[in-house]
Amino acid sequence: MNAHPTLADFPVRPQLRLGESLAGWCWRIYMANGHDFPQDVRSALKGSKAAQELNADQVLRHVLGANVLETLRTREYRLTERWDQKCVVKWHTWSLAPRLCPVCVGSSGYHCLLWDLPLVTACPLHACLLAEDCHACGLRYTWRTLRSGWRCACDAKVSERPVVRTPHWAIDLARMLAKAADAQVSDAVRDACTRVSSSVTAYQTRDVYAMLWWSLKLRRALTEGRSYLRPASWPIVQRQGARMVPGAWEVSLTAEPPHRTWLTKANWLLQRCFRSQSSVLVDLQDLECYRRIRTLVAELEGQVNPLAVLVREAVQQAFAAHSAGIVHQKQVCFHPRLSQTQRQSHGEELARWWRSFAINVSALDPADGFSCRSNSANQPGYWMDGNPAAATALLNIFFKAAHKKWHPSVLGSVMRRWHLPVELRDPKDVLLEVGQHLSCLHKSEMEFVHALVHHDLAKQAAQRPGAGRCE
Repeated sequence: MNAHPTLADFPVRPQLRLGESLAGWCWRIYMANGHDFPQDVRSALKGSKAAQELNADQVLRHVLGANVLETLRTREYRLTERWDQKCVVKWHTWSLAPRLCPVCVGSSGYHCLLWDLPLVTACPLHACLLAEDCHACGLRYTWRTLRSGWRCACDAKVSERPVVRTPHWAIDLARMLAKAADAQVSDAVRDACTRVSSSVTAYQTRDVYAMLWWSLKLRRALTEGRSYLRPASWPIVQRQGARMVPGAWEVSLTAEPPHRTWLTKANWLLQRCFRSQSSVLVDLQDLECYRRIRTLVAELEGQVNPLAVLVREAVQQAFAAHSAGIVHQKQVCFHPRLSQTQRQSHGEELARWWRSFAINVSALDPADGFSCRSNSANQPGYWMDGNPAAATALLNIFFKAAHKKWHPSVLGSVMRRWHLPVELRDPKDVLLEVGQHLSCLHKSEMEFVHALVHHDLAKQAAQRPGAGRCE
């Protein structure tokens, strides 16, 4: 080890460039002085990426000096290791296999630290694919085989490699990382990324990766129907063929290109939860998908990650925007496929149908109201055992009756045997007031009403096959 010259021994000492990687700078030092890149120094740089190994520490301290090494290594650790040390060890693409932008290498002549970050496959400045292997011989680039002038062992120049365009999501990720407050990038790269729209600027590199990991858990919760805890050493393969690292889906959900806002993404997520539903109203408590998402959103509570704050607020805003507004059924929402105009149309249809139906329903004697309704402040607690899910199902039947313009006589048994408060004969807001009443009904009365409704629907279906059947 002591046979290697130190930084002070080299006659040519290339200046460390802004955003240059530790491995790239070491390579330039050796190349500028006509030395091969020693095997143990290369291995030490790999070890330095994985952990602060004693042997790697000794080699690099000898070459660079303790103060220089500590400064550069701390700079690199700050970007990822503070995010999650257990994940970075396996996830980080070590600088043993550098990724290079042919245009940047040809013009600037140094290796950017950003190119070494996890999942980065595009140059944020030139929007091209980072090269990992030689275009002439096909061999993979390594710091050991790269020759002076950024040439492969076969003497082909990296700068002569044809520029390959990369998917937009890869460019979005590279530019989002380049815009981080702690990003180690040149002024030219930062200026190029300022053209990318963003509603938040004070995030760190580790914040981006934290949201990518959260998005990966979200995708797996949606596609695999289960929730995952953070593994101790990630990525790991839970099952054969499973994709365990973030990709296009996660990046598109985390990044913010101009044509998609956070709220748009949250609305898409809401529609994903409701895709198996076809009714006007949906009770979120009945959706396993929603319960998994709610658990994941709860993980974002109290975080200082500004990206997490945006995602949490957007999801909450999306759910609130579709809420039916029923006091005791805050978990009941309109189906997100319905626009505001469609929701208003459904509400008007329900109001017209309800008034023609309710006028034929027997009025509830106020003296008997105590035994049938459970929304009185003076009522014993054991009466508060309503069935919100059944109330939502009944409201959907009323919506269907209104939309299909059923004659009130279709629910003849309900009209004859059910009783309603006088104020529900002509309510100001049918959905809210009727929904409030239904959600407060005693469970036994709700079961009785459901039995009457289904009796009438079965009778109607028997008379006219295919008509009046409740989905």
